[in-house]
Amino acid sequence: MMKILMFVLLFFISKSINAQRGDTVLYFKNGDTISGYGILKGADEIKFRKDKKDKYKKINFKTLEKADIKIKDTIISYKLFPITKKNGKEKTPSVIGLFVNGKVNLYVKGEVKKRGYFTQHLDDTGMIYAGTIDAIVHYFIRKENEPNAVHIGSSYYTDAHLLKDTEKIFSECPDLLKKILESSNGHKNIYEIIERYNTSCKQLSN
Repeated sequence: MMKILMFVLLFFISKSINAQRGDTVLYFKNGDTISGYGILKGADEIKFRKDKKDKYKKINFKTLEKADIKIKDTIISYKLFPITKKNGKEKTPSVIGLFVNGKVNLYVKGEVKKRGYFTQHLDDTGMIYAGTIDAIVHYFIRKENEPNAVHIGSSYYTDAHLLKDTEKIFSECPDLLKKILESSNGHKNIYEIIERYNTSCKQLSN
């Protein structure tokens, strides 16, 4: 169990979006681009400056096509999307970052600094208790070409619980998703599950 947890810890750190700040390129809807340094702020803004000597300026994502932020060695594209819950209820639009790209896209919001030294499943709630958690990541999935992203939960939950009641999004290969979850046995995580679904579902390539 400890080896599995350490693998998950290392994977999250390597894929970490940290504080959602870093070298940034802003892509405006009018076609302009600006390079500098950015820090995501709230649900729909970014604090941005061209140079370290400059003062930060708040920019609303409604004027942006996207913002590419370099987190360590990874560039994550952030966009403002309309958000719904799994039951279809509308939530406040929010800026989320693309983490897995494909016919089914996985987005993230939040930061992961480190996971706990142990985990404990809490009965049938789908929740995981960890020894120490500095912050959590919220996950969103969206089928290609659909406007809304669906908020499926946070890193407090197991992957099976996160993907519960998401049949519409995985409608092309529902049995495949079930097999992936059943065969994972804790060795996979939400990122790998979405990637495997995208590469293994033949109907998605039609």
